[in-house]
Amino acid sequence: KLNSTVKVKGEGVTEEQEKTFESAAGNIAVTADGNDTLNIRLNKNIKGIDSIQTKEIHLGTPDNYTTIKKDGDRIKYG
Repeated sequence: KLNSTVKVKGEGVTEEQEKTFESAAGNIAVTADGNDTLNIRLNKNIKGIDSIQTKEIHLGTPDNYTTIKKDGDRIKYG
């Protein structure tokens, strides 16, 4: 609605990290429903990412997948 306050919160970055923050543009869509809701959607085909840090990756579907993870100095498939 016009002339109203909208607060958006997240886990974001610190003020210091914000100075060097680089986004991966084109991956998030924000649309207003015309009333009081902002819809935030993440693209299922992420692009422009230079690195991702995680413990393991599941490739496939929730019922049928392969796991890839670091095991010491080796990559383990399971």
